[in-house]
Amino acid sequence: MSVAPRELLASAEEIRKTQSDEAGHRATISRAYYAAYHAAYAFHVSLPSPGSVGKATGRHEQFVSQLTTPTFSPANPRNLLSRRVGTILRDVARARVVADYSIGANLGVADADAAILKSREILKACTGA
Repeated sequence: MSVAPRELLASAEEIRKTQSDEAGHRATISRAYYAAYHAAYAFHVSLPSPGSVGKATGRHEQFVSQLTTPTFSPANPRNLLSRRVGTILRDVARARVVADYSIGANLGVADADAAILKSREILKACTGA
């Protein structure tokens, strides 16, 4: 069985509603990130050409770099959209790294809500819905 980005986002929203502890906030952020990541990935593969990886390392950093550094004409409206999606995804990715790896960091409701809002924005930008 497969899952769609919108379903991952719905899962993040459900976790946010039902789990008010820090573990729930961390899970919300992680699910919201992957919803955004997969929507952005589907958008990226539909572009005329992949963006530049530049000096980025790691799969997720490279992907953000590709989105923020498109290699097709700036006259194409999807060029600006790619850069916008990449910039937002970078923010959610940073939050996801903290949520998943920085066990000593304090994450709260505002962090979980921000990840959901940014993820929704990416899904809307990439799918129009």
